[in-house]
Amino acid sequence: YVDEVKNEAEKRGIKTEGLMEQGSAFQKITDLAKEEKADLIIMGSRGRTGLNRLLMGSVTEKVIGHSPCPVLVVKK
Repeated sequence: YVDEVKNEAEKRGIKTEGLMEQGSAFQKITDLAKEEKADLIIMGSRGRTGLNRLLMGSVTEKVIGHSPCPVLVVKK
């Protein structure tokens, strides 16, 4: 799926980069955005609610709270 989105974006002249990292997801995302001076972060959201969200936390919410640039959230 990621490759399909990346290919479609590149067809439209949008620079993309894929990366796989280990560690705290929100920290890795925000650190990379700072390092790369990103213009925008695009994230998917599953829309967890209730106890599941409370126990798991929301990576998307943490990224929004710590991001150096705008964050576009797309509901899956």
